[in-house]
Amino acid sequence: MSLKSWLRSCVKGLSVLMTSVNYTRPDVVVLNYHRVTGNLALELDIPFADFSAQMHWLAANTEVISLEQALHLAAGKSDPRQPKDAKAELLDELPGGWISEDPFANARRENRRLKVVLTFDDGYEDFYLLAWPLLKALDLPSTVYIPTEFIQCPDQTPVSRGLLAKVNLSGVDHSAVNGDQVLRPMSWAMLKLLQQSTDVTVAAHSHTHKEYPSLLAKDVVRDIDQAGDLFETYLGCRPKHFSYPRGAWNLSCEKLVRQYYASVALVGGGGFLTDCLDPFRLPRVPVLRSDGLAWFRYRLMGRLVYEEKLAGLLKRRPVVPPVNLQITK
Repeated sequence: MSLKSWLRSCVKGLSVLMTSVNYTRPDVVVLNYHRVTGNLALELDIPFADFSAQMHWLAANTEVISLEQALHLAAGKSDPRQPKDAKAELLDELPGGWISEDPFANARRENRRLKVVLTFDDGYEDFYLLAWPLLKALDLPSTVYIPTEFIQCPDQTPVSRGLLAKVNLSGVDHSAVNGDQVLRPMSWAMLKLLQQSTDVTVAAHSHTHKEYPSLLAKDVVRDIDQAGDLFETYLGCRPKHFSYPRGAWNLSCEKLVRQYYASVALVGGGGFLTDCLDPFRLPRVPVLRSDGLAWFRYRLMGRLVYEEKLAGLLKRRPVVPPVNLQITK
């Protein structure tokens, strides 16, 4: 094990220890993936064998729902496809909501299946070729967040050139790294097929994949409009949902973006309780290459939230308000 891998394991283990007191299991966890090939030595590129193991584990141990279903639950509405039992109907009628008022709510939450939403950023072709066939076989819905310039111009990869320059690309065709083969995007035809399916939601991830806090307000609006126009041209409609490029946002960006979308996804923040979600600050849990399956289970339960916070600080990303996990020390 390299020193870097050992340090990552130490940070993960410390986070698990720090969340062992006053821990509240979330109702819903939104997972954030990027690539599932493993052919780039990046934390966002998970080997397909690991991804497959994670998906089979989710299918067997959780309830994977769509983004729309999760937002429906957070809005205080039941899933129309799932009939309530009489006890749940009664509890829902209690003043203030039974989750926050019932002293035994957390115990009941522990006994319910965790709900999970699967999201994939950047529109890489491996989602269509590898991830989607597996998800269809397991009957797992998902959401893909698409940066439209990458679809139009494959050389405009969402992964920064600086990051790629630091990656060990042994065994990889260097001439193909910047989008020709290794980082190839989906085509509009592929996205059209995804849109026509019943198990994938196609959402926006900006046009240029530039971090919005670095842009002027007029440039943010232009970027949103460019993406929307391309979606309308090729898919016939504008997306209802959005995620910030590289998870970078601030209050000024938020004020602009929320005028265009029904939900906005962030990076980090752990899972959430359905009675305390802001749909314009949808927390997501980034799944990393170093998680494998063992750490993946801890990440899913919000036990690696402090590793996420450390990563956010190192990247100078705004920290998602801690009301979602309700972990106190």
